[in-house]
Amino acid sequence: MEYEVGKPRFKLALSYTIGWIILNIWLIMAILFVDEDNTRYFIASIFLFILLCAIFISIPGISYCQLMWKVNSQQLKYTYHSTMIDKICSFFVHIFKTHKIDYQISINMDQIDYINVQYVKLPKPPFGAYGFDIMFHVHTYDGSVFSFQSLVTKDRESFNDAVDFMKKQGIYFVDKYNILGELKKDIPISYYLERLEKDND
Repeated sequence: MEYEVGKPRFKLALSYTIGWIILNIWLIMAILFVDEDNTRYFIASIFLFILLCAIFISIPGISYCQLMWKVNSQQLKYTYHSTMIDKICSFFVHIFKTHKIDYQISINMDQIDYINVQYVKLPKPPFGAYGFDIMFHVHTYDGSVFSFQSLVTKDRESFNDAVDFMKKQGIYFVDKYNILGELKKDIPISYYLERLEKDND
């Protein structure tokens, strides 16, 4: 058995990019038909260059904007992209070569001591409101700690199934705030964490 949490957001990336393409085409046409100066072609070429950059940067960037992880009886894996170039490379390798997600970090299940479940409060774009990320801190027997954002999708079922599977494999979770239990309820986890924040103040 293998459980995947999070997927590339291809549809979201395409919708944003199509909107950007339509806007740029409109701007290019406006320049060509309104501006009678000889510089209009130069300006239009600049917009076209920006358009091409947006296509080759925005689609990979948005598609791989969230972390993805999976687990089986042998390994726990998750994606890690330190730069936008890493995301772009992973995207094109996925599309044109391997046709599957490339997980950069792999941890053998028999090397995991325990997983500490925590949360972090972070500002969320575009309006700067605060939200919460659920984090897994994976402690291994050699003393290493691997940290990643674990709840990366609104589909809690895939997350809960993956966690339940790891528990059946003997992985111990340190869940001080009972986050895993709350994620099985049909209410936004942010409500629970906000109450938790107020109680701790």
